[in-house]
Amino acid sequence: MYAFLGTKSLEDLLPVYTAAQSKNPSLFDTLPRDLINPVRESLRNLQEVIGVPKDAALITVSHDVALRTLSGLSGSEFISYYLESVGRSVDGTSEIPVAIRTSAEWWLEELRGCITGKNGLFSSDFDPETYIDGFIEFANGERITDILGPNIESDNADYFFKGDNVVVELKILETDFVESNREKLDSARAKALKEVRITPEMILGTDQSQPKEVFWAEFRVLRDALQRITKKGNDQIKNSRQLLNANDASGIVIFLVDGFYSVSPFLIVEMLHDPVTRQFSGVDAIIVLTFRRKVTLDYGDGPFDYFVFEPRYSPGYPESLPSFINKLGSRWFEYMQLLSGKKLSKHILSHDSRNLLDGVWKEGS
Repeated sequence: MYAFLGTKSLEDLLPVYTAAQSKNPSLFDTLPRDLINPVRESLRNLQEVIGVPKDAALITVSHDVALRTLSGLSGSEFISYYLESVGRSVDGTSEIPVAIRTSAEWWLEELRGCITGKNGLFSSDFDPETYIDGFIEFANGERITDILGPNIESDNADYFFKGDNVVVELKILETDFVESNREKLDSARAKALKEVRITPEMILGTDQSQPKEVFWAEFRVLRDALQRITKKGNDQIKNSRQLLNANDASGIVIFLVDGFYSVSPFLIVEMLHDPVTRQFSGVDAIIVLTFRRKVTLDYGDGPFDYFVFEPRYSPGYPESLPSFINKLGSRWFEYMQLLSGKKLSKHILSHDSRNLLDGVWKEGS
């Protein structure tokens, strides 16, 4: 471990520390620039005082060993451990100007909190609705409880865009969405397996794909569960229209995929599209989007990892609605860039030709 630390500049070790704290090696590049830059500046100052070269040498132990060793260290312990590894006494931290040392330690603790603290982006306590609340405000919408007060008796939707006259209900599809339907899924799967026609390829093991009978049986169970969620959203939108005195407002249900990854977001869209087109008068459109996990797709120019923002419309939707959803999608694109501190290109995907250029969100679209 000492060999590893001694060959890395302190700034180069920051991504390792970040990955260790979050157990997510790719996290560093997704953190906001306004958080990362002060950390780097403090570490550059600290590095200059310590006298450690900025250029990193070869890593002499595995990355995994480094992650396991660093995962329990606080910011101050991390700096002391690093000093010791490059041949400086731990007591040598007293030689570093207090302002510089304190700044570096404080930012490391802030960084760790951003990653693994309460509601950190990759913490076990993460609440996606908090981040969506931030997006809605960013896109000039409001929580309905902020408009009407928290003690509304009826079951209301989540958000209202007054200027655009649009009511939005948020539904979050998490891991337990499948678990809550496990009994029905197992029953449907067992019944479907009895109807599967065994092929020689299955016997030989050359065909390990899921039998189509099983796929469609599970599809129907999940589709019905999603339709029940959509019906609830439909009722909430109708209630909110009355409460807001906005009976002519458009209604949208947003489905945020966060943990429910066993089904493609685009398959979820297809499961939801049918009831929206036939059954729910309060819902003019649905949007399926992903946030903390991308979908890898290849459209002939190499595989890309995309965030998904996929709308579908009901018949007779208001003419102004695609324009609003286009604007909302663009703001979502900007919000993702703001959160990540990165300029995204070809990263937010939809197949809705009414709102997109070549099926991919482009800057300025």
